[in-house]
Amino acid sequence: MKVLGILLLALTLPLPACYWDRDTLRAELGGHLDTVKTLVGWFDRYPPLYYEMRLARVTAELAKNPEKAALYDDAAVACDRLGRSDEAIAWMEKKQRRAEEEAVAPGAPTTRYKTLANLGTFHAHRWLSAKKADPATSRADLDRAISFIEQAIAEYPAAHFNREKYQLEVLQWLGGDENRLPSRQEIFPGRSSLTASELAEREAGFLGLIQLGAAWESPDLFLLLQKVYLAQERAHPRLLANLRVAELLHDGKTLLHPGLKPLFRDPAEISNGSTFLEPPAFNQTLAYFEKARRATEERDQARGRYLQARLTQGQHPDTDPDFWQHWQEPAFPPLPVTLTSGSITIWIFAAGGVLILALVPALRWKKGLSLLNPQDR
Repeated sequence: MKVLGILLLALTLPLPACYWDRDTLRAELGGHLDTVKTLVGWFDRYPPLYYEMRLARVTAELAKNPEKAALYDDAAVACDRLGRSDEAIAWMEKKQRRAEEEAVAPGAPTTRYKTLANLGTFHAHRWLSAKKADPATSRADLDRAISFIEQAIAEYPAAHFNREKYQLEVLQWLGGDENRLPSRQEIFPGRSSLTASELAEREAGFLGLIQLGAAWESPDLFLLLQKVYLAQERAHPRLLANLRVAELLHDGKTLLHPGLKPLFRDPAEISNGSTFLEPPAFNQTLAYFEKARRATEERDQARGRYLQARLTQGQHPDTDPDFWQHWQEPAFPPLPVTLTSGSITIWIFAAGGVLILALVPALRWKKGLSLLNPQDR
């Protein structure tokens, strides 16, 4: 409970969330989560009006067709995105009473899974909101959230790029079970302890929480990602993840986990030695992050203006197939050459080469001694 007391000081942070609505499906069908784009925030976000309009439309549709399960998911997620978790939970309860089971392809997410995943997220958000207002509030919602997410994982373990597994760890950790979220040593006790596929799964899970959930504003998730990149010997993504942590801390965000320590809090404090990058590559990655973040903010502003102008005219992407017809997607800043290569291993080999050169004279001297007779040494 000691850890829980510390964590409650940071409850203004968004909780990693596993929503399921039509936007989730669209994003997951779009392909793999691009690492660099996620680290700099180059992915779609929507204004409140977007969710308000969706909620109004699906509410009207459900009045006519109360058996359509997917519409309940849309309504519930829209409410939760708008900060109305009570209504979101109520929508899921209506879904359980009224909706029919959807016909899905073998191996696809079931209606029950989507309900459980959403309920877990909504109860978690309601508990966090209540806890901010009253630290003595009951943990009933948190316990429900944990139970629902556990059931969702059992129903469909591979959903959401496995991110529910990591959402569950955070919920159990917030509940005061200090052993549920492993330390860095327990997660990454050594590069040989996790296979490449296991590390890739962790990366996908954390990227999913950031891009498809609500963890873009969470420094904890970016710190966990940098640990994955450290284990993978991917120095450039590791530096990008830490730069995002520094940006969030500068903006007033707080780390949930008291045991997590950033590589740096201010880019001016960075030592290229601690990042395992040679100075040219190190400086190039720093410059790229700043350039990509500026480009991302410009894209967000332009996309926001485009959305708002059409939403206020009654248009919506859900119902207007030509909604994005005039949107010109900006070019993503091209990666510098060093960002597409250059791992920690390269740096280690370079350092190892210097060490070998330094040892050559000593080795030669020792070899000369070995040629002498014992009594002459």
